[in-house]
Amino acid sequence: MKKASKFLMTTVLLYCAFVLVGCSNAVSDSPSKVTDTSSANSIIESNMQSTFDSSVQINSETAESDSNCDSIIFDDFKISIDTDRAMNIYTIDNQFSELNGRKVYAVPMTIENTGSETKGINMFYVKSFGSHGTELDSVYAYFAEAQDFYKEMRPGAKIQTAFYIPDDGSGEYCIVFKNFTEEKELLVNIA
Repeated sequence: MKKASKFLMTTVLLYCAFVLVGCSNAVSDSPSKVTDTSSANSIIESNMQSTFDSSVQINSETAESDSNCDSIIFDDFKISIDTDRAMNIYTIDNQFSELNGRKVYAVPMTIENTGSETKGINMFYVKSFGSHGTELDSVYAYFAEAQDFYKEMRPGAKIQTAFYIPDDGSGEYCIVFKNFTEEKELLVNIA
């Protein structure tokens, strides 16, 4: 009886593993699930004139913004809003998402690792709040280049990236960086 039970359990586990491998292969062919951001950036650059085929349609719009606080130091990172670069507006084009058709602002930022060890910003330490003061959905998964915000960086490294915020109307948006020991905010006014 024990051997039959063990055999049945092993068979079920193997079947589940094959099903999961089959599902992951079906998903990996989708360009919206890119994990290598260097190739993703080249895909985006080569498709700028046409509609991006995965989950985002690229618009040429820019938004007016004003930052109340240009930079913060959080967890050994200097995080600055780049007021010299334009804030682009994107539209999520994914029929399977409840955010389909939603406008998204790409707030240009520069991040510098001022610490003494290689690390990245923990994605669970960052939240955004809209013009009405409510927490907004995280949309970085829809944008391959948005993953640059969370890349690991060596000490002294600096990158230019963007933080993606869903549209919540005109007003003051807040990006909150909070871990177990500190909490910092960057405020952005979007007209």
